[in-house]
Amino acid sequence: MRILYLSQYFPPENGATQVRSFEMASRLVKQGHEVTVIANVPNHPEGVIHPEFKNVWYKKDELEGIDVRYVKVAAFREKSFKKRIIFYLTYMFTAALAGLLACRKKYDCIYATSPPLFVGGAAVILKWAKKIPMYFEVRDPWPQAAVELGLVQSGMAIKMATLLEEACYRNAEKIVVVTETVRDMLLRRNVPPEKMIVIPNGATVESFYWTQEGRDEIRKKLGMEDSFIVLHAGNMGVAQDLHTILNAAKLMEDEPRYQFLMVGTGPVEKELRDRAKELKLKNLHFLGYKPRPEMPPIFSACDAAAVTSKALDVFKSMKPVKMYDSWACQVPVLLGMEGESKDLVQAVNGGVCYTPENPEDMVRAIREMDALGFETRKAMGAKLRQYVIDNYSRASQARVLEQVLLGRLP
Repeated sequence: MRILYLSQYFPPENGATQVRSFEMASRLVKQGHEVTVIANVPNHPEGVIHPEFKNVWYKKDELEGIDVRYVKVAAFREKSFKKRIIFYLTYMFTAALAGLLACRKKYDCIYATSPPLFVGGAAVILKWAKKIPMYFEVRDPWPQAAVELGLVQSGMAIKMATLLEEACYRNAEKIVVVTETVRDMLLRRNVPPEKMIVIPNGATVESFYWTQEGRDEIRKKLGMEDSFIVLHAGNMGVAQDLHTILNAAKLMEDEPRYQFLMVGTGPVEKELRDRAKELKLKNLHFLGYKPRPEMPPIFSACDAAAVTSKALDVFKSMKPVKMYDSWACQVPVLLGMEGESKDLVQAVNGGVCYTPENPEDMVRAIREMDALGFETRKAMGAKLRQYVIDNYSRASQARVLEQVLLGRLP
């Protein structure tokens, strides 16, 4: 089978979308299929195009057997509404052009992952031009998420985005969603239940695992051998509610045993760094961006991983990738989310939950996690890793996707 895979974000960028798309595409290749990915030139999350792609309008590359086509986009450091829309629209048009003019093979299907929603727009164009079936993946409900975050306020923009969203649902052979809550949302939008299938987020269990050596090395390097370490790993964006972590660190500043690590980058990183300086935090440390292969030892060094979001209804439908990465590395989570994530954490004893956007309650959760003791947390972590292996491995998810694209699932 030949698959034309549309994912605006893709390695060498790092992030949850990039990892999911790469893992799905690479495993489909290993399963004997040909996969061509159309992605934007790397620029995420800083909004700065990587130097080797600076003057590139179109570049063909290969990544672990995946045929990757990078296309030009208008990228901006400033993430205003207008500039975000330009960024998304330029991908939609350049991806559609690349699919029409450069990807000339006879493909069997198109698989488009969103958000951004405009990836679906390119897929709809290519579906009709190439006369092949389209499959549409919905990881987050958009434009609902953007509206609740205040990123989209124009009534006309919301109307146009909703029309595009509905066109994607209408044109898709199947719609892949990552949670049951998103499925329920689409059911209320009159999307037929037989059109949808849930393929959740997961972890690459082969490369994400706990190591004593990694734990000892990182803790010694940081001078935190006797500390209780709370980790935030991943995107630093508007949705993640990272100011709550800073405020919790401030509340615990007189207890040097508790240390906080911020690993990653994103649109609000500078704002967070400035705020940390303003608060004079000595127990919170920014380690910057780290390549994915370097993350398992960092997870291993920590005692709890913070998984956070704003207290908005839209986030009740989400189960972030970092939760599964943490569990694969045998690290329980401090969960500041409601909805499906909270239900899952409580069902599998995956950590301690606290009220989103409530630093005092986060402090309570940290103390509760610390009181369990290292050996108890380690035993919890071992069970959590096995749970992820049994239920949320990337390998099993790629096999389900293969069956969807082959038309073998009802």
